[in-house]
Amino acid sequence: MSDPFWAGSPSPCVPLWHCVFVRRGLPVSELAKEHPRAAFGATGLWSSRIARRVAVLVIFGTLVLVAPWFLDAYTVNILVRAFFIAIVAVTVDILWGYSGYLTFGQAAFFGLGAYTLAITFSQLGFGPGQALLALGAAIVLAALLGALVGWLSFYPGASPFYATIISLVLPIVLVQLIYSGGNFTGASSGVVGYFSFPLMTETWFRVAGISMLAVAVLAHIAVSSDAGRLLRALRDNEMRCAYLGINTAAIRIALLTICAAIAALAGAGYAAFGGIAAPENAGFIFGTQLVVMVALGGRGMLTGAIVGALSIELASAYLSGILPYAWELLVGIAFVTVIVLMPSGLFGLLRAVAQRWTPWLFAPAPATRLEDSAPKAREGAPDAVVLEAQGVARSFGALTVLSDVNLTARRGELVSLVGPNGAGKTTLMKCLADGREASAGDIRIAGTPIKGMVPHRIVGH
Repeated sequence: MSDPFWAGSPSPCVPLWHCVFVRRGLPVSELAKEHPRAAFGATGLWSSRIARRVAVLVIFGTLVLVAPWFLDAYTVNILVRAFFIAIVAVTVDILWGYSGYLTFGQAAFFGLGAYTLAITFSQLGFGPGQALLALGAAIVLAALLGALVGWLSFYPGASPFYATIISLVLPIVLVQLIYSGGNFTGASSGVVGYFSFPLMTETWFRVAGISMLAVAVLAHIAVSSDAGRLLRALRDNEMRCAYLGINTAAIRIALLTICAAIAALAGAGYAAFGGIAAPENAGFIFGTQLVVMVALGGRGMLTGAIVGALSIELASAYLSGILPYAWELLVGIAFVTVIVLMPSGLFGLLRAVAQRWTPWLFAPAPATRLEDSAPKAREGAPDAVVLEAQGVARSFGALTVLSDVNLTARRGELVSLVGPNGAGKTTLMKCLADGREASAGDIRIAGTPIKGMVPHRIVGH
């Protein structure tokens, strides 16, 4: 039986650099002290994996550098735009594929970054100072908006459906603000005619391509660490994470804030290259397209998000002119087909084929079992009261499930709840674990009243 996802996990407040290259929640340096043989195997395994990944990164980096010499100008132009869109698709995959937050709102942050740069250059002109101001303002505005949206979406008790609806409304509201902005935002025509970075298309290709690879590498490091395990835990069972003492709302807000800033930077690059910021860059349709890209490429696989974005952008550029009325229908058919027949997406299919023909590239890590350390002694008197409930009641409308429940548990004491089905055992446990559940009564843990407290705060006591 495999260990649960929280086994050995560090606190979510542990810095990201400390969570990288972790095996069973224990850094390799500490692993070497306690289990030299296991550490040797883990280090060798990581070394071989890092070597393979570095080799792949070097190959793709080389392709980005030399591809403009072999591609025609039209394809290079399309790929530059596709690279910036792929960066946003990666953020959608992190939010949706790894943390389980289906979002249509990344388009709004992308458009906010594009409009921030376009308005800055059109109002103040172009220069090094204006460029730094535009990029800094794009990051700050997107981060603040992301934090606000996260605060509205992830308050304690909010449902995932509610959070998705907020993300759906966000780009619609932003586009309406753009339409009402008059000459300042260009209304339906957008902001055009401003001077931007004097770079050739080939240079833009390399800048956008390297930026996409850098975001992909940083995202891969994050999701491969204990931070990534935490995101997957939130996706699979957010309630359990809260009962383990993890502040799920704070983590989701921080993640959305970071992804919003990255999307805004991508939008600023897109506007700097294209010389236009249009309402379509911030709209709900673009947000839906990002979700489709991630689903087609492979949800929960960063490379899949990039594959999906590049594939759809290239196919759209070449097929929309040939099949202007049928192109969107073809995308819809492909989306439904992949969801039904290939849930892991196009990259998942390619990965399965590669695993069949080159299994040595995907060899699983050998299991290493570490002994649990001895539990630390608890402070306090051995017979101290750690849980006390008096007059606890819980009602659901006119239905009373619990009434005048009294319970005392002392340190080291085993207490059982015995009763038939429907007696309210689970309801009482919820009241003891969540200070918002009880309708009446007083519950104290280690002498602290928990009334109104959310689960992760109760765990701290």
